[in-house]
Amino acid sequence: MKARTELDVIKCLKMQLADEVIERKMDEVAQGRTLAVDAAGSTATAYDAYGDVASESVSGLYSRSLSHVRDAYGRDLGYTLNNSRKNIIEYETDAGRIKRVMFAGAWYTYSYLPGTDLKASLAVGSAGRTDWSYEPARDLLAQVKNTAFGSIVSQYDYTSDAIGRRTEISRSGSRMTESRSDAYSYNDRNELVGAGRVALVATACREGRNLLRPLMSREGRVSARPHILRTYRGRA
Repeated sequence: MKARTELDVIKCLKMQLADEVIERKMDEVAQGRTLAVDAAGSTATAYDAYGDVASESVSGLYSRSLSHVRDAYGRDLGYTLNNSRKNIIEYETDAGRIKRVMFAGAWYTYSYLPGTDLKASLAVGSAGRTDWSYEPARDLLAQVKNTAFGSIVSQYDYTSDAIGRRTEISRSGSRMTESRSDAYSYNDRNELVGAGRVALVATACREGRNLLRPLMSREGRVSARPHILRTYRGRA
């Protein structure tokens, strides 16, 4: 049998790749423009003087043109697609934080906790709103509340211990399938060792037993096996 030469191997590889990639090449041309050619066509990427992507254009099976918009400080102001503005980002004049963002025709407006860079709220037009609240003496998240047309659709309340470990999350709201609280426990190495789920109802008893008591391990910690509780209606 005739041994395969290096040329035979190359020809074989080209045949295997013919259905997937016709041609792939990268040519560096003047003024920071990069051209990539493949089976779909060619993609040209242009860069600004600071090395950031300024525009990308595709021609071949389809044609698209995307341009990035930046201010004098290099901050992203959004982008245009086929010469149509699709996204707008505005910043605060004093602190430089994001003030509001326009996407898909809707404005998303941010507010911040006074004296900090912590988000306080995000309003989507006049329909939806998200509020963040924090612990009084720490920047640890205490609550996230989502409202739509004045109604609370979801709310998350967080509890942390003295060294900042999250020990409990309570969930409620009209869009929740159930209102419940999840508790977490840790060992001396700050590793998560247990998680227990407790339904947020006043009492739930079946055959005289309290179903709200978390399943505890022998060491007194919450068991790592989730304890899913059920509410039995009309039974005392």
